[in-house]
Amino acid sequence: MAEKMKVTSQHHNYDRQDGEDSFDFKSLILKYLAAWPWFLYSIGGALLLAFAVNQLTPPEYKIQSKFLIREDDKGMELFNTEAAKDIPPPKGQKLANGSIIIKSRSLAESALDRLNFDVEYYEEGLLSDAEIYRNAPLQVEVDWSHPQLTNGKMKITWDDHNFYQLELQDKEFTQYAPGESMPVIVEPASLPAKKYPFGHWIDFPEGRLKVNLKSIEESGSLIIRLRDRESLILQYTGDDLQVVPADKISSILLLTLDTREPYKGSEYLNTLMQVFLENE
Repeated sequence: MAEKMKVTSQHHNYDRQDGEDSFDFKSLILKYLAAWPWFLYSIGGALLLAFAVNQLTPPEYKIQSKFLIREDDKGMELFNTEAAKDIPPPKGQKLANGSIIIKSRSLAESALDRLNFDVEYYEEGLLSDAEIYRNAPLQVEVDWSHPQLTNGKMKITWDDHNFYQLELQDKEFTQYAPGESMPVIVEPASLPAKKYPFGHWIDFPEGRLKVNLKSIEESGSLIIRLRDRESLILQYTGDDLQVVPADKISSILLLTLDTREPYKGSEYLNTLMQVFLENE
């Protein structure tokens, strides 16, 4: 009897794959949506940080000017003796001599004598104050024959056109005294909370000045800082002013001044070159 063979049929299920794992886009979106507050916090923090850095870092400007040293220059009376005036310097030394003279103390003093740089005006900002050189609402006159508080900020506020209040903003100032070579660092007492009249000299233990109101606004405020002559000379004869030959073959000097107030920097360079020409 022939044996009957049983053939068992087996069915195999195969999942079709296209060579890549399936990508669940919806799950990915939900995963990132769950963390959306952290994205907002990160963006907000970055914007606040950028704003703070921008406010706390005053802008720096480079003011440049070119100055021609004439070939027939015989030097300047500021430095030459009577016997040496008619002896021109060697040709190779003219640019070097010019660059040294332009950065000299005596030339800076002559230029500063013509400029009103002894009072700086600032507009109060959220995190830092911005210097104003033109169109300040106040004009402050300083009696430099009297001791003065310098290199620190004072705030002037007014509610009418007749009186103002003066308040010390910094805890540390330098004390200028006539006849002294260098100011000394002091921590002055606060000024009395009283009103002073515009257009009149006022005296207090560490200073004497007069404030004139130019603004038509009924009220306002302004920050001022007094600068003694020595600190100004050190600033304008130091690294802020660079004097180099414009190129290797010409007799032109390139003057570059780093400043936070471009109009002020331009006026100083123009005055400095004018003084140089007048002293040839």
